Parts: sequence; structure tokens; C-alpha cells
Amino acid sequence: MVNYDDIWKPVASVIKHTNMDYGDAVTLGSQFGQLMALIEKKDKEIEKLRSKVKDVPGLVTNSPAMYKVLDRIHRLAHVTTSVFILGETGTGKTMIAEKIHSMSDRKENPFIEVNCAAIPEHLIEAEPFGYKKGASTGASDQGKKGLIEAADGGVFFLDEIGEMPLSLQAKLLSVLQSKRVRRLGDLHDKEVDIRIIAATNKDPEELIRQNKLRADLYYRLSVVTLHLPALRERKEDIYMIAKNFLDKFNQRHRKDMKFSKEVYFAFEFYSWPGNVRELEHIIEQLVVLNDGPEVTGDDLPDIFQPSDSQTNDFSLKMEDRPLQEVVQDVERHYINELWNKYKEIYV
Repeated sequence: MVNYDDIWKPVASVIKHTNMDYGDAVTLGSQFGQLMALIEKKDKEIEKLRSKVKDVPGLVTNSPAMYKVLDRIHRLAHVTTSVFILGETGTGKTMIAEKIHSMSDRKENPFIEVNCAAIPEHLIEAEPFGYKKGASTGASDQGKKGLIEAADGGVFFLDEIGEMPLSLQAKLLSVLQSKRVRRLGDLHDKEVDIRIIAATNKDPEELIRQNKLRADLYYRLSVVTLHLPALRERKEDIYMIAKNFLDKFNQRHRKDMKFSKEVYFAFEFYSWPGNVRELEHIIEQLVVLNDGPEVTGDDLPDIFQPSDSQTNDFSLKMEDRPLQEVVQDVERHYINELWNKYKEIYV
């Protein structure tokens, strides 16, 4: 509840110490009150979303950007609509798809994941659709159930869908529309009850323009679109995620490593182009390659060590560069200067 004493005390102080007209002061007080009410409303929304974190096992976050993702996970877990997950490489698209499945009524049924970029060319249709007995030379005498059939009752997750051939996308669209699938070489369809979740690390609109993704399939799949923020956009999570991975790899490799404050500081100011997956791999590398008991800044890979050109020969080359990139360079240089000057206090 907004405390109006908190509003009028500063307003009264303004009137007392300035020549502001009383009517203007009242208007100022009203605007201030509206602002406080809006802040209070936003605080309640954030607290409501924060309370949902504990309901998603295995997901570590303290980021407002991820609270919105959690809210959608909860909503999507209770429906069967198709979902399109967007996010850079390493942001956790597969994990989010698995969370939606594990919290849904389909959790006892299969979660079948297909990386569209990894299907061998000669199996490009047989893998998802299966084939009838004797459908082709070399095919099994028993025939084979495809991955779509295998996902019946559960979730069929298509990662990197922009890598799927257009001919296969057309057949997938038919399955979505008819809820039926036909094995290669068969004359009869089979009913399937699947929920499709698709994902890509590219801009789907750009994929459509490049003729790599059918527009009709995209619009059919993207009933709900889920955007996953990059790790650099949720830096308040880095410490918690790093601690989580450190505990995981200590247990796996039977170690008891600890990270110095210097290491966590370096993690905070790294850009993480590979996102959470890169952080995971870096931490496992540090646990495996160090004897401990503590990992320090000197043990970090070269990518965390500022080069001489970064620290001594800094210059702004702004021609033909986006403003955001120039700002990032300035920030990186400034942080490196501070680090070199004050890093002793973090050790």
C-alpha cells in the first residue's frame, strides 16, 4: 500500500525551500504518487514471478528477465499448444523444452528430441517418419517406427528446425494439421497425439526470407514464442549458476575445489558468447585441470586474461561499427583498468 506521508513530506519540503506554486506542487505530488503506485505494482509482479522459481526444479535464476520465462513455462505446462523457443546457442533451449514437458500432463510419456542439423542425409525421412517392412533396399525386414510415432502421447522436440529440408517441413506441417503420420512405403496413416516444441538460434523471419523455413510451418508452430535471454543479459545469475556447476563437477570428479573472488569477478565481466553451456564447460575444465584447493584468476583460460592491446593500446575505431559494439569496448577497457588497479582486494 502506498504511504501518502511518503509522498507529501518531500512535496512539502519542495514548497518550503523553493518558490514553487502550491498548485504545481500538488500536481507534482500526484505524479509522484502515481509513480510510487506503479513501482509497488511492479514489485508485486516481480515477487509473484520470483515465487515460481522454486517450482521449476533445476532452474537457477534471480533475474527478472528469466522470471518472465518461468511464468510462461508454468502457463505452457498446462496446455498442449505448440511452442517456438528462440535463443542463442547455449542458452538452454533443450532444458526449457524438457521443463515444459516434465511439468505437464504428458510427463509420463516420451520426450523425443531431434537435432535437425544432425540427421544423416540418407535417413532424413526415415528417422522421423519410419518405414514399412521392405520399403527400400537395406531396410529392416520388420519395418521401423519413426520418431514421430515414438513420441505419441508425449513431446516431439525439434532443435534447430531451420536446418530441416523444406520437403520434410512440408510433411511435418501435414502431420501437425491432420494429427496423422504415414511411414515410408506405407499406404495407411496412423493417428498420433504429439505436442511439438521447436527451437532455433537464428531469427526465424530471416530464415523464412532465406527460404530455409516455411512460413506456414513457422506460424503453425509459433502459437506461443518463448525468448530466452543471453547470459550477458542476466549477469545477476552468473554467480549462482557457477556455484551450481562447481558443486556438480566437484561431485562428479570427486574433488572439493573452490573459486576465489577473483574468478567470480572475471566471470561477471566476461561476455559469454557461448552462454550457459560455455560457462558449464569452463567450470568443468577448471575443476579437472587444477589440483586446488582453490582456483584463482591465474588459473583462468586465456580468454579471461586481458591482452596488452586491450589494456595498453586502447583506441576507439568507430567507423562502420554499431554503437553498442563501441560502448562494449569502452566498458571492457574501463573494467580492465579497474581490475588491474584494484584486483588485490578481491583475492
